Amino acid sequence: MRVPAASSLTSLPAASLVKPVPMADVLDASKDKLFSTLVPDSSTKTLSKYTEMVDDIIRTQAEKLQQGSEITRVKLREMDLPDSILALEGNFSLPLDLKEDVEGRD
Repeated sequence: MRVPAASSLTSLPAASLVKPVPMADVLDASKDKLFSTLVPDSSTKTLSKYTEMVDDIIRTQAEKLQQGSEITRVKLREMDLPDSILALEGNFSLPLDLKEDVEGRD
């Protein structure tokens, strides 16, 4: 294809690149909260301290729960209750010494 001469080309139509807005609307701070998404540094630090405090409480309570569960498991094991409960459900047979103790009490 041949390149046409610049004088034979039609001028391009005008295009609006920006939208005109009155400066009074742009500078009026009462309509928009310009800094509504900003969080003060002190608030960020306070939130961080709060989050650490909550995490520490959760960790402490989880450790207490785990310790309590372990103590309970040991005490139940000492009383042979887990084996007894499982035997009643039909999922487990009683150890011989426990079975003899149970049958001997009748």
